[in-house]
Amino acid sequence: MSVTEKHIEQILSGAKTVYFLGAGASNASRFELPTMDRFFSKEDLPLDDFPELHRFMKSHFRHTCAEAPGLEDVITYLELALDRFGSFGKHIDTYLYAAREEFNRYVMRRLAYSPVEGKYSCSRFEKLLRHLRPSDSLVTLNYDLIVESTLDENDFRLDKMAELLNPTIRATAPAGLHKWEFENGWYLKLHGSINWYYCSNPDCVGRQFITVLETHRRDIPPFCNSCGSAIEMVIVPPTMNKAFGKYPRLGAIWSIVQRELASSTRIVFIGVGFRLSDYYLSWLIKSSCVGKEHAERLVVLVDKDEELPDRVEELVGKRPVYCGSLKSYISALSKMGHAREYG
Repeated sequence: MSVTEKHIEQILSGAKTVYFLGAGASNASRFELPTMDRFFSKEDLPLDDFPELHRFMKSHFRHTCAEAPGLEDVITYLELALDRFGSFGKHIDTYLYAAREEFNRYVMRRLAYSPVEGKYSCSRFEKLLRHLRPSDSLVTLNYDLIVESTLDENDFRLDKMAELLNPTIRATAPAGLHKWEFENGWYLKLHGSINWYYCSNPDCVGRQFITVLETHRRDIPPFCNSCGSAIEMVIVPPTMNKAFGKYPRLGAIWSIVQRELASSTRIVFIGVGFRLSDYYLSWLIKSSCVGKEHAERLVVLVDKDEELPDRVEELVGKRPVYCGSLKSYISALSKMGHAREYG
């Protein structure tokens, strides 16, 4: 079943729509960022700049960097190599810490992009986000900053996420989120971001929080002001190996996303790969979508992979409405009303 004007009208008239973005969405933006399976490029990964990352990839994958597996595989194997269990009782090779730092630098290099006509925002995303209502939520698996750059700088969703990750210090910290805080939507990133940073010391009092830098700032603090340890970027493997323990705030994000999906009347998946190995994501979607209470929910899949509807049907329990490209979806969306003024 293809997207029709009736489906678009349903999306715009529903009580809550959740837009779920994957790497394919950023690849379809005007900046054409790389997908996860084509993230490593020989031109962008010179040996002189990333010697330890080259060493790690050659020893663990037996491929040249240009032929390496996708980003998700590399970061998963790297995290496992640095884990105490993954070392199987041996001392962790010290070069792996340098390889992890180089990996972060490479991710930053590949996902940084130059402004077009002086703008970091994406005109294609603008057309999509114009139709957001206050109750709608945006969920992304991506590490890049295209959505942040395209949302109005005063959009409440950005402030809500920043406060969730690094709450303002209060005399009495709230035990949890109130019901009214879910009346408006959220912007939530499930796997971290190139502008999220945290203290690397597991014993530091500030370890449980994540600092969100302003979009496109690059003046990363050199060390934690609580303990003096190094500040690290929050980039999380999709396999989520012990990630909730390492980044406690992520647990809150995943819990909110589960609730937003469960309470939504419409879900639009854009460029999400639904890899079989991403068990946490599969669990999140299944636990939020399967059941008689969700039988009337409209599910839309926007992706060029024509085989993905079968995978989505397995996860959500019903056949999604399919659209073959972001351009086609935005075209259908733009024909309808309800768009807000932007910028």
